Amino acid sequence: MKFSLNDFKKSLVNNSTILLSFFSHPDLLKWTRNIVDASTNATPYDDKVDEIYIQTKIGGGNHRLFDESHTLSGIFEKVRETYPDDNLFQEILASVSVWFKDVTTPAGMPFINIDDKISYDESKKWFVENIPGSNPKWFDDFHTYDVGEIFTSSFGIACAVFSVKKNDRKKLEEILGQMSILSILSANPLMGVSVVFITFHQYFLKSNSFNFENISKGAFKQSFGLLIVSILGPTLFIQLIAMLVIYKIFRMNKEFIFENIIFIWNKYLIKNFNKNSILLLERF
Repeated sequence: MKFSLNDFKKSLVNNSTILLSFFSHPDLLKWTRNIVDASTNATPYDDKVDEIYIQTKIGGGNHRLFDESHTLSGIFEKVRETYPDDNLFQEILASVSVWFKDVTTPAGMPFINIDDKISYDESKKWFVENIPGSNPKWFDDFHTYDVGEIFTSSFGIACAVFSVKKNDRKKLEEILGQMSILSILSANPLMGVSVVFITFHQYFLKSNSFNFENISKGAFKQSFGLLIVSILGPTLFIQLIAMLVIYKIFRMNKEFIFENIIFIWNKYLIKNFNKNSILLLERF
């Protein structure tokens, strides 16, 4: 059976819930950070961008929000100050390098610089005390973006565009529901803006109505998918999916696959919890 590119796209869209959940997991940023650290070295450009924080220690772990040096324009300005003799191409290349190193970290990069830290802290305190489910980390994350949020937002838009081209209204509505709830739960403003743009384009410019039952269904599925991936963690999730893919490709004995899944699951529980966990599975 021939598997076309269109089939591959359709498969990605049909599995958007689990893919969006997986790529939203914060542990993935730790992996990218480790990869970047192992493949690159700190440069004078990096030191220059961190210069204000090194001198003032403003913001601590959230210093990128306050040090005036980690917005796109701030990075470029600091890079230009590092070596005045650099040409424009060198400055752009260095700026992209500095930006990429930092955007792959859990702390992310700020949309804008926060000039008044006192007001920011007061707003954070108010949100935590008055908005159910909010916490300081969520508030900080809402003001930043990272490579995971860029990827998931882009993937969500691609799924929506694919659904529009296929005239699949139901899937489009589910995608919008998925993106809406994920933008809130993962504090991803990029995805939130994407939802607003797609909704505006379809509802106001194309005069298409929406079935909120499908949107709610998508939101519920995404919430559940995010919960499952959060519980399993990306490593265990990848192992379990790999076992299922191997079974499908090589048509291996189902009992063999189930035995290995149970082994992987129990090993994970014993390592991260305890050997007496009630969630341990028994072999056949």
